[in-house]
Amino acid sequence: MIEIRKVMLVLLILVQTACGGNDQPQSENRSDISSTQWDVPAKVVYTPPYPEGVEVKDEGNVVVRVTINTDGFVDTARIQQSSKHAYLDSLAVEMIRKTVWSPALKDGSPVAMQVSIPYLFRIRPDTASDQEE
Repeated sequence: MIEIRKVMLVLLILVQTACGGNDQPQSENRSDISSTQWDVPAKVVYTPPYPEGVEVKDEGNVVVRVTINTDGFVDTARIQQSSKHAYLDSLAVEMIRKTVWSPALKDGSPVAMQVSIPYLFRIRPDTASDQEE
């Protein structure tokens, strides 16, 4: 259980870091995506709990490219960089689709934005000692 909390904490920090900086998202020339810079980036409002019964048995990095709509929900989520483990890729997409955001703002109005969210799945060597506590 301790390991699951560690993974969730790392994921939450990565999501907040990815959306909280001043880096502007790269537009993919879609008409529903603001091609201008936003004033306020989208921020995480709700991160879903780690799915019960899912145990990380492999390590890997997944980058998910998401489109956050003007209501703060994920419209699209696609694997930008695979971990080479299908279940880790699927888990990252599942988690990001359940995340709720406050939308990005441009001139005080909500705008859709795209951002790449990295997920790092790591097995900690101290997991066995944590589980005994």
